[in-house]
Amino acid sequence: MRLSNLFTTAAAAMLAGFTLVSSPASALSLTPAPNPIAPAQNAVPASREGSSMTVEEYANGVFQLHPHFALIRQERTRQVSRKDQLDRISFIKLFDGDGLFAFEIFVDYFPGERRIKQISIEKFLLDTNIRIDSASLEFDYGYRSQMVEKYLLKTSHGPASARLMSNADGFDLQFVTYGNGTWTRMLRGVEPWNGVEIPFVSGPSIANAS
Repeated sequence: MRLSNLFTTAAAAMLAGFTLVSSPASALSLTPAPNPIAPAQNAVPASREGSSMTVEEYANGVFQLHPHFALIRQERTRQVSRKDQLDRISFIKLFDGDGLFAFEIFVDYFPGERRIKQISIEKFLLDTNIRIDSASLEFDYGYRSQMVEKYLLKTSHGPASARLMSNADGFDLQFVTYGNGTWTRMLRGVEPWNGVEIPFVSGPSIANAS
């Protein structure tokens, strides 16, 4: 699967590069940012030895892991999406409302399935098309649960992983980074993700890409 605040959306000038066709394999759809629903609450780190960085800072405003996994999309965002021959979203382009940045999101699936294998994200300066940031997220699924049980992550802060752990009340997520020194956070009370739909948080709100 192919995320600073990554998810503001920019000018319709970039939309000219997309050709809208009717077949589901190549069709692009323009959708507005979703309506706000509910803000997500931040987890409390288990320890801060070796680093003062939070999980949110590591993610560069691209994604969240708590209380559930989601990509972050700012308000006033325009979105263009493309589906493959199996009617799965394979590409998303976001344009921030200030006309400064564009974000390209590439989605890879397991063959013949709707479960997402990897998401890759690239951020560009809109006028120059120069890439200024990127992130990669890969997902491992439990054999029995069929839910994502491990996240393999990479941002400008280096590689990291997050592993789902069960407890008496539900689930926690153990986050470990390996870049610029190893440090660990325990994210309490997370909701497992099935890896099928692509959730977005828009500011304080959440919606599914479709």
